[in-house]
Amino acid sequence: MTIRCWPIKDIHGGARIAGVQMRLDVKILIVFGFVALSVNLAYAEEHHRGGDDGQTIYKSTCAVCHESLLMGAPVIGDKKDWGPRIAQGDNTLVDHAIHGIRGMPPKGGNSSLTDDEIKAAVEYMVNHSK
Repeated sequence: MTIRCWPIKDIHGGARIAGVQMRLDVKILIVFGFVALSVNLAYAEEHHRGGDDGQTIYKSTCAVCHESLLMGAPVIGDKKDWGPRIAQGDNTLVDHAIHGIRGMPPKGGNSSLTDDEIKAAVEYMVNHSK
């Protein structure tokens, strides 16, 4: 990612302000990520019935990021990416999923999920990434 700051002259008084330039592909990726997450969360909220198993929750809420590298999410099944995370222990992974970490919002952005449902989804991803 390329982010540059440089001074820009104000045409009215000669004052300097900071400007930021970001590569277009990064902007598109960020916008796409938020759009995909929003669409997925709207679907998940509408179709969530409670008591779902880990696979169903994964597919309805987690897959949009964990199958496409959006927001830096580790791809399910990628042992290299998941290894260090799995080494932290299930409790840490579940805590990160419930409360959010880095680019991941709490509960993957689906606040209607219970902590037990989040735990089931994490267990599903871990079991498919060992």
